[in-house]
Amino acid sequence: MIQKLRKKFVLVNMLLVSVVLLVVFGAVCFSSYHRLRRGCLDALHQAISRPMDDKPPRLELGEVKRPPQWQAEMAPVFVVELSGDGSVASVRGQNIAVDTDGMETLVNTALAQGQNFGLLHGYGLRYLVSDGRDGPGTRIAFADISGQRAAMVSLAATSLVVGLCALAAFFVIGLYLAKWALRPVERAWERQRQFVADASHELKTPLTVILANTGILLSHREDTINAQRQWVENTKEEAGRMKTLVDELLFLARADTAHT
Repeated sequence: MIQKLRKKFVLVNMLLVSVVLLVVFGAVCFSSYHRLRRGCLDALHQAISRPMDDKPPRLELGEVKRPPQWQAEMAPVFVVELSGDGSVASVRGQNIAVDTDGMETLVNTALAQGQNFGLLHGYGLRYLVSDGRDGPGTRIAFADISGQRAAMVSLAATSLVVGLCALAAFFVIGLYLAKWALRPVERAWERQRQFVADASHELKTPLTVILANTGILLSHREDTINAQRQWVENTKEEAGRMKTLVDELLFLARADTAHT
């Protein structure tokens, strides 16, 4: 019984810890994802609002602070400006390994979704379509999110490893806590077992005597009660002894109930 109770204690403890870890790491991953998504959207807004012939400044060695208007260049973003017939008129960005047909495919895929801001899963890109307030003409800014995906995968892997290590540590701690917490219960259970054994032994003796006396009385059916008075009185004494033991057991049970 104690072993089963200890296993249940550890199991419940591990379930609670697992739920807590899942909620914590889930919240961290969810917050990180939305932070990266918001940062990507800000970079797209900054890139799409700049003139197409504008170039990012060259930063001197040792320069730490960057002007806010050039923060978009910290992310791999390129902007496509469309002509009146919807074809690609110009592209601003560095190290773009996409030909004209590929750029047209990206633009058409983004416009086909019918959203100003969305995700092109097959290309690993986020896009933002200008709403007319970011500058003249129709522009679409694309941001490569492969780095964000790698960061999220790394965060998920780190969370998984940390979670497994935490579960292993809590499992060891849970075993110790279960042994420590159930120690009073184990002692009480042992005392109860010993008490039942002692009570059974004390009740067994008068029962044996009563059965023996009853057997003697039945074997001399023709005798009178006065002739068998010794066995009758002995049986009465043992019955009184049994009644005293039972009364004591009931008193202990009531006292234990009153304390609990």
